[in-house]
Amino acid sequence: MAWQWHCRSKPIQALLILVLAVLFTGLFTPIACGQSLAPDFTLTDIEGTSFSLSDFRNHVVLLEFMRVGCSKCQLQVSELVEVQNEFGDLLTIISLGINASETNEDLRQFRDSEGSWWWPPHDWIYARCPQSSIFSGLYNVTSTPTSYIIDQSGFIRYHHSGVGDDAVVDADVFIAEIRTLLTYPMTITTTPSLDNVHFRIN
Repeated sequence: MAWQWHCRSKPIQALLILVLAVLFTGLFTPIACGQSLAPDFTLTDIEGTSFSLSDFRNHVVLLEFMRVGCSKCQLQVSELVEVQNEFGDLLTIISLGINASETNEDLRQFRDSEGSWWWPPHDWIYARCPQSSIFSGLYNVTSTPTSYIIDQSGFIRYHHSGVGDDAVVDADVFIAEIRTLLTYPMTITTTPSLDNVHFRIN
């Protein structure tokens, strides 16, 4: 969908460019004010690739702390698959296994066991995170699954701790939260003579 408008008065053109730039930046850019910056960490995923949370700046991240043996974590996977299907490359999902006794192979089988479990195959990042200094100290994880949504500037915008019957977050909840963080581009172009200013919002 696009909206277009034309103006020939140069003083009005200049004013409108300024007003619209401020207006639409305020409307469509996530506001980090009042939010907590997500603590950074560096881990190695189950494929042997090192990564840091800060590598995904300018991207929305859904960060999940989980355990292979957690039945609620198993149920959560199907919801996350639905979220991944909704946003594709606009979203990065990271699942961190916090059980020290669970190996990379355990996480790999958990991810790939389409025949054993009832969730579809998926390809987001899995990594072991047995360091309590990260999951407990930095992220205050006391139960699994625990989920965070982190915006493009690295600020925490949503948090849910898996407790009791409400441990599993519905995909619709994640989708609604993530949609609020996606920005919409605004392009302002002028003709070479400045006789016309065109505003186009995609």
